[in-house]
Amino acid sequence: MTIKEGNILFSSGNYMEAIDEYKKIDSDNPLFGQASFNIDYIERNYLNSSFATSIESPTISDSGYSKFLNIFNRPPRSGWSAIITLWKRSEYLEEQLEAIYNQSVRPKEIIIIQNENHFLIDEKIYQKYDLKLIRSDINSLYHRWIISYLSSGEYVCVFDDDVIPGKDWIKLCYRVSQNHNALVGPSGRVARPTSDPAWESVEGHAGEDRICDWVCNSYFFKADWLRHIVAASRYDDHQMTFDDIQLAAALKAVGGIISVVPGQPSDKSDYAGHSKRQYGHDSHALWKRKVESHAHKRSNLIRRLDRIGFKWCGL
Repeated sequence: MTIKEGNILFSSGNYMEAIDEYKKIDSDNPLFGQASFNIDYIERNYLNSSFATSIESPTISDSGYSKFLNIFNRPPRSGWSAIITLWKRSEYLEEQLEAIYNQSVRPKEIIIIQNENHFLIDEKIYQKYDLKLIRSDINSLYHRWIISYLSSGEYVCVFDDDVIPGKDWIKLCYRVSQNHNALVGPSGRVARPTSDPAWESVEGHAGEDRICDWVCNSYFFKADWLRHIVAASRYDDHQMTFDDIQLAAALKAVGGIISVVPGQPSDKSDYAGHSKRQYGHDSHALWKRKVESHAHKRSNLIRRLDRIGFKWCGL
C-alpha cells in the first residue's frame, strides 16, 4: 500500500475516499506519519470548513466531478523548461545561459523572470538563446512557481541567478526525480526545529542521494506538481524568503513528493548542480543582506510547521 493512491483521490476531490485510503497504511509503515498528517490536513481544511459545505450540494454529480477535472488536465508534455530568476546579477548571466543551453539534455525553452529593471539584457543574448523575458516591478521569488506552472515542458528547472550547472546536471536530475518521485536540487536543508537556526545544510558533493526537507539553489520537478502549492496562500503575505520551504512542504504534505539532493562527485564535475558556489556569496545574496531577519523568519516557519505535526525527514 502506498500513499500515492490516497493522494490521487485527494487531488480529484474525493476527500473521504482519500482519508479511507490513508487509514489503510499500517503504523509500522515509514509513510504512516505522512498519512496521518494528510488526514488531519484534509479534515481541517476541507471537511470542517465553509468549503466542505459548498461541496455537499455540488452542481455536478460525483462521477461528473472527476470528468470535470479531467477537462482541465494538461495534455501530455515532454522535455524540460529552464526558468531563471534575475535581479541584479548581470555579470553571471551569459555564463549561466551557456551552461543551461549546453546541457546534455537541452531545454525546450529558457524563460528569464527579471525582478525590477536594474539592467538591460543585451539584444545579442536574446538572439543567441531565443529567450523569453518576463519583467516585473514586484520583486518576488514566488513568481517562479507561477511561471513554471505555465511553462511548456513536462519538467521544469528553476535556477537562482548565481547557479552554474555542470553539463550533465539535468540528466542527473531526471534520474533522481524519477527514481524517488522527488523535487531535486544541488544542495538542501534538514529541519532542526529546536535549534537556532532551525536547520542544517545538506550538500551533495559525494556519496549517495540524500533525502532532505527542502532544496536550494535550483529546483527540478514536474511542472504539474505545482498545483499543490498554487492551492495554498503565500505564507505570511511575504514576497521573499519562504518560497523554497513552502514549495517543498506543499509537495510533501499534499502530493507525497519528497526532496532529494543527489550525490555529486565534486563542484568541478559535469554532474555538479552548482559549480560556482562563490557566486552566491556576493553582496546581492539575500541571506547576507538580511542575515538576522532571514534566519529568524525562516526558523519561525519551520517551528510553526513542526507544531502542527509536519513530518520532517530527519525526525
